[in-house]
Amino acid sequence: MIKKIAVCFACTLLAILLAAIYGALHNQITYSIAPEYFTVFKFDQFGFSDWGMQSPRLTTAWIGILATWWMGLFLGAFLSILGLIHSDYKTMFRFVMRSIYITFLVTILSGVLGYVVGWFDTETYKSCCFPYNIQDPFSGQYTQLWLCRCANRCSVGNSLSNNYEEKERIVLANPQKIKFKSVADFLKSLPASEWEIVELLRELILETVPDVQERLAYNVPFYYRNRRIAFIWPASVPWGNIKEGVALGFVGGNALLKTDVNADSKVARIVFKSVSEIDPEWVRQLLYVAILVDDQFKTDQK
Repeated sequence: MIKKIAVCFACTLLAILLAAIYGALHNQITYSIAPEYFTVFKFDQFGFSDWGMQSPRLTTAWIGILATWWMGLFLGAFLSILGLIHSDYKTMFRFVMRSIYITFLVTILSGVLGYVVGWFDTETYKSCCFPYNIQDPFSGQYTQLWLCRCANRCSVGNSLSNNYEEKERIVLANPQKIKFKSVADFLKSLPASEWEIVELLRELILETVPDVQERLAYNVPFYYRNRRIAFIWPASVPWGNIKEGVALGFVGGNALLKTDVNADSKVARIVFKSVSEIDPEWVRQLLYVAILVDDQFKTDQK
């Protein structure tokens, strides 16, 4: 019986290792299909936004490991316990590992099937939501990733993930053919109407939050203290879902829900179509709230 228990631990550890490797490799393929799924969404969801872009492939692999190792734990433990019915530990090990291999093979085949279905059906989820208000209207590859992930999880019987998967339907791809090297390069690319709005918003942010750091992310200026607090996104920069004007966005939009700002639980934003629409005092008040939210984040970290 002791040897059977040892087999249980060994098979569970091997299942965890296989699941982690699968998650890392799966995310590498997924990143090649739709990098913004990670750089815009998953990096922020896992708390890797501030340093993830320094090595996006490595960060993507680590997210895959974090997202899948626990499935290996449950799978290995469940199959190992079932394997105790065998008469000896060698037979038990052989059948448990065979079951684990079959499960991973079905998972891989389901992922491939999901990708194929998504490739030939790019219209079904065109209108699906994305929690950061970022969409790519130019790509024909809309749903391959979500279908692939859904098929993978269903293949191992993880029905509890269905509600979560509903929230992960997104429009994928990157229409930006250039990458700005600096904020100055970004400003030079703007049409005059947007440049005026951006410059005023930058001036308000830098004056109101003197210790803020301005850095480019996703080809637009983001503003950091303890973490991201705000961003400026003009309509001329794709996949911001801004049809006209310039958006001033705040990370942590739930703190601004009591104001008349277009906000959800993650991001709040206001779109200005001209300089005359900007009320400097109101913008400063929103920035003060953003500072308080950021200070609270620092307190929580301690």
